[in-house]
Amino acid sequence: MDKEKIEELLKIDIFQELGLSDLPEETRNILLDDMTRVIIQGILLRIFENLSPEKQTEFSELFDKVALGEVDSSAIIDFIQTEIPNFEDLLNEEIANYKSLLISNIKVE
Repeated sequence: MDKEKIEELLKIDIFQELGLSDLPEETRNILLDDMTRVIIQGILLRIFENLSPEKQTEFSELFDKVALGEVDSSAIIDFIQTEIPNFEDLLNEEIANYKSLLISNIKVE
């Protein structure tokens, strides 16, 4: 997907685009949480694809340490910023791809 299309999709209010603007706020929040979860899973896969096997292991171990409370979650952000210099582009692509998928499959008229 080209940068122009990504930028266009990032600006779209997905609920309005899908014809779901009238949903109760509680329902919108539940859907937004689900959408966020899907995007996070997608970006984690993209991160792994961009890491060497050694760095994948290091990243997994870091996640374990955060889960155990041994290190602060900011360590994950620091790792990503160091190892994935184009992280923001990957994140924007993942969000745009997900929005595009939703629009093409779920849009209510």
